[in-house]
Amino acid sequence: MIRILDLDRKESKLIVSEKEAQREFTEGKIAAFKVGDTIKGIVTGVVDFGVFVNIDGIEGLVHISEIAWDRVDNPSKYVKVGQEVEAIIIAIDQDKLSLSMKQLTDDPWQKEIASYKLGDFIDGKVTRITPFGAFVEITPVIEALVHISELSDDHITDPSALVKVGETKKFRVIAIDIDQHKLSLSLKTGSKEPAAKPAKPAAKPAVETAEAEPKKAKADKKTEKE
Repeated sequence: MIRILDLDRKESKLIVSEKEAQREFTEGKIAAFKVGDTIKGIVTGVVDFGVFVNIDGIEGLVHISEIAWDRVDNPSKYVKVGQEVEAIIIAIDQDKLSLSMKQLTDDPWQKEIASYKLGDFIDGKVTRITPFGAFVEITPVIEALVHISELSDDHITDPSALVKVGETKKFRVIAIDIDQHKLSLSLKTGSKEPAAKPAKPAAKPAVETAEAEPKKAKADKKTEKE
């Protein structure tokens, strides 16, 4: 497929462009699509960051974050070159389509997170440690973050000093963000006990007051006689 850009009859020259022809072809095809359309295409490439799909001559990309609802480390475990896949168009940028495979299925995160609420204590397995905290697997679908500030009641600078990859601990749920698929946990034991208040001085026995009044009365009488 080529496009004629110029024709010089005197010189018998014909200037053509395959790239320009492809662009026009792509633009024509793209115009037929809209965000939300479900399409079928053939996988033409699998890379670290996602999957390339050919849809009737148009190239689309399924980013690694849009392959499946669970965390994807290796796209090749989900699709192979030459395989037909179904996806939904989530964005159109000039001559490129952004696709999602996972959005054609129900979100299991939404379903499972409904079982938890703020303040719950849940078991989790530490899967990764970073300078800013630790990631914890609650279920194969739900992964949570324990920020470094929530690992201890005391100030720490190295998360690995308190948690190790592979160990299971009990955490407290401190935040749930449904829209962002975020679950925040804490290892803190809670607020420290308030310092004891100083004891109030004990009140003097009432009998002392009663005894003081007769003595005062006698002193007054003695003064009158004088």
